[in-house]
Amino acid sequence: MKKYIILIILIALLPTSSAFSATDNESRFSSLPLNQYGIRSLDPYVSDRFFKNGLWIERIEVPGPPEPPLGYERSLVNKRERQGTRGSTGSLSVPALTWCFGCSATSAAMLFGYYDRNGYSSMYTGPTNGGVFPLTNATWGTASINGQTQALCPLSATRLDLDGRTTYGHVNDYWVKYGNRDPDPFIENWTEHSQNDCTGDYMGTNQSQLDNSDGSTTFYNYTNGAPLSDYTGCEPSRRDGCHGLRLFAESRGYTVVTNYNQYIYGYDGNTSGFTFSQFQAEIDGGYPVLIHVIGHTMIGYGYDDSTSPPTIYIHDTWDYNDHTMEWGGSYSGMDHKSVTVLHLQLAETVYASKSNQTCNGHSECKQTIDDAYISSRDCYEIKMTNETYPEGDLLFNRDIRISLSGSWNDNYDSTGQPTTIEGSLTISAGTVTIEGVVITGTGSLAQTDELYFGSRFPKYCLLTDNRFIGEIH
Repeated sequence: MKKYIILIILIALLPTSSAFSATDNESRFSSLPLNQYGIRSLDPYVSDRFFKNGLWIERIEVPGPPEPPLGYERSLVNKRERQGTRGSTGSLSVPALTWCFGCSATSAAMLFGYYDRNGYSSMYTGPTNGGVFPLTNATWGTASINGQTQALCPLSATRLDLDGRTTYGHVNDYWVKYGNRDPDPFIENWTEHSQNDCTGDYMGTNQSQLDNSDGSTTFYNYTNGAPLSDYTGCEPSRRDGCHGLRLFAESRGYTVVTNYNQYIYGYDGNTSGFTFSQFQAEIDGGYPVLIHVIGHTMIGYGYDDSTSPPTIYIHDTWDYNDHTMEWGGSYSGMDHKSVTVLHLQLAETVYASKSNQTCNGHSECKQTIDDAYISSRDCYEIKMTNETYPEGDLLFNRDIRISLSGSWNDNYDSTGQPTTIEGSLTISAGTVTIEGVVITGTGSLAQTDELYFGSRFPKYCLLTDNRFIGEIH
């Protein structure tokens, strides 16, 4: 009996598996120096580290300086070299903004400005540029506030008299000067504005009540390199900037499919994490990515994999130029450490239909395309596998890019009779119509090719090896 009692006591004294995990994982930090917050980390802006649900989470302050650090050369995209590269490249047409009351909020404004120009027109609803977010914030100029010159952009930070605003906004309520940690101006002085029109509001940027100094935004990451999705465990006293992205998109009436922060592969010795291949996939899929270096946030919008290490294209919040950075390298002396990813639900229904004498494009003839998303060519990409349509001309309600895969039953010969094509598509008769623009052509398309149709493209549609030419009339 005594043996059993002793055994039970010993088992009770053993740590739980979670405790083992906490101790084992904490040991990896023991050799690191203490930073300004008393946290053992190579990042001076990690302000807390805590164990939750079996994993370590870090809280990172991103103060993002309004001007680039001195003594560093910021590389520009060489477009001539890019055209002659033997590797693959990809890029998105993302607005370039200068630093506007926080690098993270500015980068988020570039992200949502891109979406505003690509099917999500409610992201920006102001009067400038006919209600379409411009490619730079130069039109809004600058303002001198407490001795500092600040660029302006209503999508990043609203302000009284900016872009037609007639009430106090983000800047009036939260901003004193860069680096300020005093209570926000509105506290005990006037009623806070309703947060509704800018990324800074929703991301918690500059807000002393959320423990952010002027210019700062906070992000949370798992230390082991796993993605941390839409973190809300810090609410209501703090705000994860990634969760703020979701809140902003939802405030504009859109649905967020996924949003997460993640350290990159190899950072701080991680054997898991976000990779360059994943970044490529995001850009190819039409999704700009927030790029975090230590202390600063930028927007990634393109890549070139012909270099080693591969190169990414960024807007760095300090000018309107296209800049480059080695993936996993450093930028202006700040090491690349993490990303923030956001995917939105398709803004509009994309459908395809066939029209002929008995089916003239009426609703019963339309087949919704589920596997579609905004692509890097500012149109919708449609991956069509084993799709079958009524006989007749192919109609789309959006500009599209078609990626071929699997078996097709969408080939029509000169008599209009369908035949089955394995992994290829031949257009030998009929027309393709998108938003009233008629495109005709003949030729063949291999499974590895991509076909582009749409009113936004030049006279000839782009196609791998130019084996198909679609002429717009």
